[in-house]
Amino acid sequence: MALLWCGAARAADPVLLLGGREWTVHGSTDARDVARGEADLPGVWVENATLEVIEPLGAAARDEVFVLAATFMSEHASAKAVRYRILVRGGARFREAELLAGPARANLRALRSRMSAPTLDALDTTLREVKARAKRASQVDWTFATAQALAEVIDGSTRRDALAGVQLILKSLGDGHSWATVLDDQGRLTANGQQVPYRAPQSRLQALDDRHRVGWLTIPLLAATGGLEARTYADTIRAGLAQAVDAGACGVVVDLSGHPGGNMWPGLEGLGPLFGSDAVVGAFKPGSPWRIEKTGDDRIWRDEVAQMPVAVLVGPGTMSSGEALAVAFSGRPQTEFFGRKTRGLATSNQMVPLGDGLVAFVMTSEMADRHGRTFPNGIAPSTEDESNEEAGVRAQDWLRTQAGCR
Repeated sequence: MALLWCGAARAADPVLLLGGREWTVHGSTDARDVARGEADLPGVWVENATLEVIEPLGAAARDEVFVLAATFMSEHASAKAVRYRILVRGGARFREAELLAGPARANLRALRSRMSAPTLDALDTTLREVKARAKRASQVDWTFATAQALAEVIDGSTRRDALAGVQLILKSLGDGHSWATVLDDQGRLTANGQQVPYRAPQSRLQALDDRHRVGWLTIPLLAATGGLEARTYADTIRAGLAQAVDAGACGVVVDLSGHPGGNMWPGLEGLGPLFGSDAVVGAFKPGSPWRIEKTGDDRIWRDEVAQMPVAVLVGPGTMSSGEALAVAFSGRPQTEFFGRKTRGLATSNQMVPLGDGLVAFVMTSEMADRHGRTFPNGIAPSTEDESNEEAGVRAQDWLRTQAGCR
């Protein structure tokens, strides 16, 4: 079903024209039989008022036309602009009949009455949890968002069928980070119904000169919310770090430039020895601090490892939990960032299970570094590089200036 904005409330909205002109209501808001006209509205949302259905078009029936709400926008003392918000399935011709100021909640009830219990319950759970948790919940037009979501999945029969409606609810928050998907049987993320493949962290030794080497850790997305893959991911990072330490590396490059998100905690756990046991490396605002807990091999939980110089590579491909790892390095002594500014999604999502594998990830807080700084526009190196290759070269040049690598 096509959904379009039509109206005159904001300059960015297209203007709905009835009879070839914009309609303005002069006088009181209960004026009747004014601003009459006809229009063909194929699959359109328009905002507010009561419209008379002249003739359903296509496959539509009269009970498939829903007038959702009525809102008047004051332009000056004697005139009020009217916007319409209507759902049409298949198209219909309308004539303005009666103007009403207030949400048409009866029409929301009509939409709900058409839906299956599993699909409706998944949407109701989403609405309840998002209103309670989302950082931007107070900024949403919930009448419209609810109607839009219900209409989008009105023919659904299962909880998973609610996905498109859940996505519309989360999109209405406007935070750019809340989203929804279906997990597979192992609790892993899917994209377009396909399992997101596991990518293992990579590690190698990089020579700075004839005498000095550094460890190079490449940290990718982790799609698993828990289980064996999450455990393996953390262990692989820590093993790569241990290999570098055992080889006498004088520093570490942590490449986050291709880390677009997923589960942040195994990455933080694997990199933990670079921060030190019990170190607080960041926090959610509002929310709890990120405290490093000692796990794994004791031989790399040493002060000299926590004090090693670290070059962090970032870029626009560093997002979400990739940015969380970058935030953890922000403010760490002997640490420098290289590359380009991160995407700007340094915010935290809470997972909301909706049944049958359907999950919503709701943005609830910002990420802050150890000094309380947040990064709404991304984490930027002091000097930006043209490419990842240039960033890697400059990172090595910087490491050569650090104690132990000179």
